[in-house]
Formats: sequence, structure tokens, C-alpha cells
Amino acid sequence: MSDGRRLSLGAALALGLAAGCYGSLIQEGPDGGRCPAGQLLCAGVCVDGTLDDLNCGACRHQCAANEGCAAGACIAKTCPDATCGPDQVCVSTGCRQRACVGVVCPVGESCFEGACHLEACGAQACSPNFICLDGGCTDVTCLGVQCPPGRECHGGTCASCTSGLPCSSNPHAACRAGRTACTQDTPTCVDDLAAAAGKACGSNRVCDGDGGCTPCATGTACQTNPGAPCVTGVLQCSLGPTCVTAGNADAGVPCGAGHVCDGAGQCAACVEGASCTSNLGAPCFTGVMSCAKGPRCKDARPAPAGLLCGGGSKVCAGDGGCVACVSGQACATNPTACVPGKLQCGSGGPTCEDGSGTSPPGTLCNGTGVCALDGGCAACGPVPCPVGLTCVSGACVP
Repeated sequence: MSDGRRLSLGAALALGLAAGCYGSLIQEGPDGGRCPAGQLLCAGVCVDGTLDDLNCGACRHQCAANEGCAAGACIAKTCPDATCGPDQVCVSTGCRQRACVGVVCPVGESCFEGACHLEACGAQACSPNFICLDGGCTDVTCLGVQCPPGRECHGGTCASCTSGLPCSSNPHAACRAGRTACTQDTPTCVDDLAAAAGKACGSNRVCDGDGGCTPCATGTACQTNPGAPCVTGVLQCSLGPTCVTAGNADAGVPCGAGHVCDGAGQCAACVEGASCTSNLGAPCFTGVMSCAKGPRCKDARPAPAGLLCGGGSKVCAGDGGCVACVSGQACATNPTACVPGKLQCGSGGPTCEDGSGTSPPGTLCNGTGVCALDGGCAACGPVPCPVGLTCVSGACVP
């Protein structure tokens, strides 16, 4: 709030004030007494000669009944088209507070009760002649002014414009309601409340709920939906531009360093080529990670023969297969004929190895021979063929 400055005598004349009435606000009265600066001593009493209707500008200078004292001059209380308030007079066809007549305020301030106040209400800027009263911008020139029916006060003058009426020619009518604002008798359609989000405001455009008109085409792909990038998104415009969930992204879509989408809407760890053990052929196939179609442990190459698989009676065969193998069990594919064979299921197994001792004489060996008394494999003849076979030219045949 600032003190403002009183108009000079010449300016007061321009307002229609009587030059001889205001004078210089002398401090000394006719009887030689003295009063505080700015007051007159009249009949032994100090009075404010700028506002006193009985001593207006000079002692015993009384204003008429239809006049009020302002800036030391008697001025009409009523304007041609408005009845001014009790503490107002008519200046330049508009009502003004008597204490503000002759007060010049800096740009951005208006006078109220003789002092200049900012034309603002907190962070909200007010219009000219408006200051913050009771928490809102108020036209102080209209306080107490009475207007004829059908007219309202603006800037201290009764105008035919009615503020607050709905209108549609405001600057951002597509996404804001319009409200009539009045400057004297001139109506202006200004922006008011924002339209609801989702209201159409052009081709593939909708209101955003804050008064803006923004592009939005329903169904267009977007990436700001919850769960992205492993959940796909599409624009929904009925409630304003919103990216909503559409479905799960394809498995294998990158979703971070060392991560890909799993096809079910989740982002999972996956490093291409890393070792793993959940492949289908494990344990008889080694496993490596494949990420192109989502995290997957796939068969890489056969595991070494002899690894246990499927319980204690099976081992890896070295070709990726899991076969039955009971260590020590008799077998016939060992290297030496006429020596009993036995299964070996450890490292490199299953393998038929030579056992101990020799096979009984007459045991079929090398397909058509028979084991001899000395443990070697010989032609049949001296040693008969096993039951069911006949010796023909030294060979056991069915």
C-alpha cells in the first residue's frame, strides 16, 4: 500500500474543483491557533478541510445538500446515470470515494480509503480499479453505487453491460466456457472455466481438462500406459488423452539391460547364451539361454556319457539320450570273446567291459564260433554248438 500523491491545483481545476476552496491547507486559523499539518482551525476546532462538508477547503465554506467535500472542493454526490455511495462524489461522470479524489496511484494500484493498493489478490492479478477485499478482486469504485434496473456498475459508472452472462466468442471457446466481462458499456467475452476432459475440439483432438486442446486419436498406439513396454498401450480419448492397457507385448521385446518381456506382461532377466539347467533335454543336454522369443533355456549339446539321469538306474549315453544302466550287470558286447562282459555305468558309461574268468566251453562267440576248452573262440566241431544250433563247416548255424 502506498500513500499516493494529491493532484496539483491545476489538476484539481481540470476535475472541475474550485481553485479558491482548496488553497494550500494552511495550518493557522483566523484566531492565530495552529493545527496538525493538513488540517484547518475553524471555530477553535481542527478539521480536515479536504473532506469536511461544513468547512470545505476553507472555514465556513459549506457544501450544498446534494454535494460532498472532496479534495477541498464541493462536488455533486450523484452522477447522471448512477447514485453514488455515502462516501462518494461524482468525478468525470463516475463515482469515486471522496478520500480518493485527487489521489494519483502508480500503474498497477488503485485508491481505496485515501491510500493506494495493489491491483492483485495474492497471485491473482485484478483489473484496473479492483483490489483485494474479502479474499476476492473487488471494484472499489462501485462500493455503495446504486444503478437503475437493467444496468450495473463498472468503474464507478452504471453500464448497460451485464457481467457474468454466458457467451461463446471467448478466445479458447473450444475448451473453455465463455463469460461476459464489462468495461464501462463494452461487453467482452473472456475465458472462464475449463471444459471437461475428452470434449471434442477438432479433428482427432480433445480437451485436456485444463483448457487446452490436444491431439488424441482413439486406438493409436502409445507407450505411457502402466506396465510398458511389456504391456502395450492405446490412446483412449473419452476422458481426455489417456494411454490405457491394450495387451501383452511380444515375448523377447527388450525391457532393460539383460531383460526381455516374457509374453505375459512381465519383464524378466535374460542374457543370450548364458548357461542354464531348465532346458528340456537336461541333464543329458547342456542348456543355454535364448532371449529372442522370451527367456528360454534351450538344449545346446549332449552332456558327457555317464551322468546320472532319471534316477539311480539310468545314465546319459553321450548322445543326449538317457538309458538304463546297472553297473556289474552281464552284457555281451565286451571286447574279448569268451570272457564274460559286465556293464560299467560311471564316467563314459554305459560300457560293456571284460569281466573276470572265461565263458563255458560251447558258448557262442563271434557270431558263429564256440568257446573252446582253452578259453579261445574256435570253429565248432571239436566242441559242439549250443543247443538249437548245428555245426556246418565249422560254423554254428540254426
